[in-house]
Amino acid sequence: MICNNCKNEIPNDSKFCEVCGTPVNSPQPQPAPSPQYQQVPPPAAPVYRPQPGPQQGPQYQQGYNQGYQQGPQYQQGQQYQQQRPQYQPGYNQAMNAGNPPPLTVGQYILMWLIMCIPLVNIIMLFVWAFSSTENANKKNYAKAILLMMLIMIGVYIVIAIIAFAIGGSIFSGLTDSFGSYGSF
Repeated sequence: MICNNCKNEIPNDSKFCEVCGTPVNSPQPQPAPSPQYQQVPPPAAPVYRPQPGPQQGPQYQQGYNQGYQQGPQYQQGQQYQQQRPQYQPGYNQAMNAGNPPPLTVGQYILMWLIMCIPLVNIIMLFVWAFSSTENANKKNYAKAILLMMLIMIGVYIVIAIIAFAIGGSIFSGLTDSFGSYGSF
């Protein structure tokens, strides 16, 4: 038997060619046919069709189709050079129109360095949080840090009260036990 791929002789009972590894019983792979493309004509230009208004009554309805214009016709090879219609900005574009620009990496690094200086960091947090001319991102960052500091101070006060209560009860228990043995 002869291999279809490399044309070498192979044993009759083998399933694969010993030289190239091609399966014996499989037909030789055919190249994939290239897709046939057809030229699609450009889309017709949008045509403005006014809607009847309240001041335009039935006389406008009768002649409604008279002002209809068919889009331009193109011949093969002719360039499509028509101005695209202008659309109103999308939802996200309209919502982001008034937002301030985001902080740059350099501004974040400067904020972090200022936060490392004792007392200056607290003063700057209040300035950033309550300034009317500050970037909204920086204002929100400062407000969040001040809120977290306020929460942590409250937690520290609660922990201190609990520690003093436990320490006071331990200290009073020690003085009572020493008092029974006499004084030094």
